[in-house]
Amino acid sequence: MSCYGWESGTIKIPTSEWSKFRTGVIKAFNDRRDRMWDESVRVFENAKLAKKGKRNFDLISWFENEANDNRSFSFDEVMVIRSKILPRVDGKYKLLRPKKNMFAHLPTSKNCTINCNDGGIVLNNESRTVVWAVSENNHAVEVARSHPVAQKMFRLLDRVKWTRNSGGTIVGNDEYNRDNNDYCGGGGSYVTMEYGPKKKSRNSRF
Repeated sequence: MSCYGWESGTIKIPTSEWSKFRTGVIKAFNDRRDRMWDESVRVFENAKLAKKGKRNFDLISWFENEANDNRSFSFDEVMVIRSKILPRVDGKYKLLRPKKNMFAHLPTSKNCTINCNDGGIVLNNESRTVVWAVSENNHAVEVARSHPVAQKMFRLLDRVKWTRNSGGTIVGNDEYNRDNNDYCGGGGSYVTMEYGPKKKSRNSRF
């Protein structure tokens, strides 16, 4: 069943926790890049064997079948791998041997933005905040939260030792809630996650 929804929020991390939190999130991203590099090499070698001696071999169809057989990567990760080993050249897809630098790491100490399918993570050193935002789409929140880096981020948030003036909320809405007007405030956006020193981490959506 379809469910169009979105969510977003900004969480302020305590000064004493920021470095550990930021490094943990970025390290999770870098670990995924290493796995994507290994996968791209594997897929390239398999594609080279599959097309050997065949004319007009359909690389894209072959790749889609290969991707469907290996579901350990998110949709956006699969698309990145495809773009690296099957670039479009003069209107045709060309099989290209991947290089390690195609899957470069992010520095663990700098500001960054990390894509997580329909969602995104923004880490800001100056404000010591993490922004989580999911654009509205069908099952967007569910898909974004299933991304390995997003899962790591939420696990790290659950471990933060919150202090005064830290924390924040993530709010969202979905098509079913918007249609619910049976009570005061019905249909409005609601809190999906809440963090801070006086509250336990909570999740009202999942």
